[in-house]
Amino acid sequence: MLTTAIVPLLIIGFVAGLVSGAIIGGPATGYAASIVVGIAGALVGGWLNGVFGFGSPGDLVSGIVLAVIGSIAVRIVLRVFFERAVAPRTGE
Repeated sequence: MLTTAIVPLLIIGFVAGLVSGAIIGGPATGYAASIVVGIAGALVGGWLNGVFGFGSPGDLVSGIVLAVIGSIAVRIVLRVFFERAVAPRTGE
């Protein structure tokens, strides 16, 4: 069962990563990074579904929507952390 769930997870993660990248913008990160961000977003979206009960389990459309919402949240968090890490120091 685990192997049959990997392919849909990768596909949904890829779609969610691309859509969130198009919505948020920023530099292109590549397909692998989009899949990773999308899968992380799917996990965040699944957690949101458990907390707030937005969609029904197994519903593809609500799964993709929640994965995109989660991916947007992951991209925002990553952007905040990486901008702080690479920001030039001023006033020294």
